[in-house]
Formats: sequence, C-alpha cells, structure tokens
Amino acid sequence: MGTKAEIGTLNRSVVDIFLREMNRQGLSFRALAERSGVPLTRLHAKMRCERALLVEEINSIADALGLVGWQVMREAETAVAAKRSDSVSDPIPTIDPEAMGLAATRRDETNYD
Repeated sequence: MGTKAEIGTLNRSVVDIFLREMNRQGLSFRALAERSGVPLTRLHAKMRCERALLVEEINSIADALGLVGWQVMREAETAVAAKRSDSVSDPIPTIDPEAMGLAATRRDETNYD
C-alpha cells in the first residue's frame, strides 16, 4: 500500500467551511452522512483531514448543507490566497528597466526584418 498523501491547505479550507456550516445549522456528522450519502466513517476521516475530499464528495456534502460545490471551492481558494498574502512579509520588488539601463521596446516599434 502507498503512503498517505498530505492534506493540502485548500482541502483544509473546504473542511473549515463545511464544519462552520454544520455548526451554524446544528447538524451532526450522522445527519450529514445520511443527507450527503458519504458513509459516516469516511465523513469523519475527511472532516478530520485524515483523507482528502474527492470532488464528488465536495459536491455531495455541499448540497447536503444547502451550499453549491463550486462556490465552496471558490471561497476556500480565496481564504487560502488571503492567508498566503498575509504571510508574505517582503513583497517582490518592482524592477524599473530604465533604472537598470534597459530600454523597453514596444512590440510595434521593433523592426523584425
């Protein structure tokens, strides 16, 4: 058997959204498993980030929570991107070509003959 794949930040962000919505609705794992069709033991493993969510599971769980799968993914991606930008302390500096003595040439001014 292969080794377990590490669960990424996007997967964790999706799980956070699902857990937040479950909490808001007062929904148990058992009820979510019944609504989504994802077996309870698998659902527990997914929500503890022991196993990665499959696309079909994201859609099934989102639907069971009254959410839309692609919107959950977009929200999760936005959250991950925001965390990344918050963790960057030194942004990449902008390079000024003129200050470096490099002349910028527009494509329409270049002679390709």
